[in-house]
Amino acid sequence: MRAMVSLEPAHTLTRPGPAAGTAAAETAGFTVVKGQIIEWSWFGPPPDAAPTLIFLHEALGCVAAWRAFPRSLADRLGFGALVYSRAGFGRSGPGVLPLPLDYHQREALDCLPELLNQAGIRQAVLVGHSDGGTMALLHAGVVRDPRVRAVVTIAAHVFNEEITLQGIEAAKREYRESFRQPLARYHGNKASAVFWGWSDIWLSPAFRSWTIAPALAGITQPLLAVQGADDRYGTLAQVDAIVEGVSGPAERLVMPACGHVPHLEKRDELVDAVARFVGALQFA
Repeated sequence: MRAMVSLEPAHTLTRPGPAAGTAAAETAGFTVVKGQIIEWSWFGPPPDAAPTLIFLHEALGCVAAWRAFPRSLADRLGFGALVYSRAGFGRSGPGVLPLPLDYHQREALDCLPELLNQAGIRQAVLVGHSDGGTMALLHAGVVRDPRVRAVVTIAAHVFNEEITLQGIEAAKREYRESFRQPLARYHGNKASAVFWGWSDIWLSPAFRSWTIAPALAGITQPLLAVQGADDRYGTLAQVDAIVEGVSGPAERLVMPACGHVPHLEKRDELVDAVARFVGALQFA
């Protein structure tokens, strides 16, 4: 039986995108996607004025957890940026637990296309971290939306590894000892559901053989795969599988002395690298 995460207070719903008459200021609000209340923030120009960066967060992330990275990258490129929290995360409404084995596919194939349509996206670059990177790969490889012009993954997974399981076991100990309160700052009373929903599904026997590798061949857009050399949740076999598995041009970037969260640990270097990659692409 699935348990519903408690609902946040009532939200005023608005279509994702910049407020009328604004060019670069932040706009934030809530919308409904597949019956679920979704928190979003927008930086920079509207979709009819520039391409849009779409930020997909990690398994414990949300809009606020990205911190300054989306705005920094959008400002550097002169692009718009749409950042959102999936259902059950951040200030979004409730999610459903336990997570299904195909939760990456459901988000990538069902929810993300509706959100892009609501926002009126015309040209997009998907920027996904960890789980969000996996979802970006699935969307690009299966949906094959022509609006998606490029993909940037940061510490994405395409299969489960022993190091992943070890990292999650360590995270469980840290959560019990000291991480509960920091996570609650982002997710409020949903923090426990966010953490255990992630750890339980990844450590379940049914998830040991999980992989999205077959979807990679459908990716024809330019792709940049980033990973920290010291990522405790995955080996460099992950970025190798991505770069070797896609059908389009792909670049591999391994950041030295960096763990699982390059956009926080090495923000300036990552902004430089992604801006170089995206800046070299051709947009209509």
